[in-house]
Amino acid sequence: MKKILTLAFVLVSCFAFSQKEKVDIKLDRKKDLVTVNGVEFFKYENKGSDLLVLSMTGEEIAYFSTVSYTDYTKVTESNPKGIVSYRIINFEGVEEKTEITYMGPKGIAELFLMHNLYENNALNLDNVLKYIERNGRKYSERLIR
Repeated sequence: MKKILTLAFVLVSCFAFSQKEKVDIKLDRKKDLVTVNGVEFFKYENKGSDLLVLSMTGEEIAYFSTVSYTDYTKVTESNPKGIVSYRIINFEGVEEKTEITYMGPKGIAELFLMHNLYENNALNLDNVLKYIERNGRKYSERLIR
């Protein structure tokens, strides 16, 4: 019984201290700027339905093209036309492309942080290539079939 209680106490202690640091992502629409924990992270420019992501020095980081199509299997009460939107990501200096579900600047910042794609005001090309390889082109592959 003592061993079980000791083990339970150790497990509870480990879980209590293993919480991840909270990340506060904010969007300044007037300046077209994303901050993370109060620090400027990247700038962006809306290009119609597309989005250009820029480093804080103004260099192009990635271009997010928006693609939409109708899929009648996706018809719901909140989406009566079955419209599916996704983004094609063109990372600067990388030939391959990948696709993600539609997201705005805040979601893009979360993506960059989660996969360590953008660090110290520049793309991490090793992580970008790994991400592209893992993520693929799942939307356009579905359309080709």
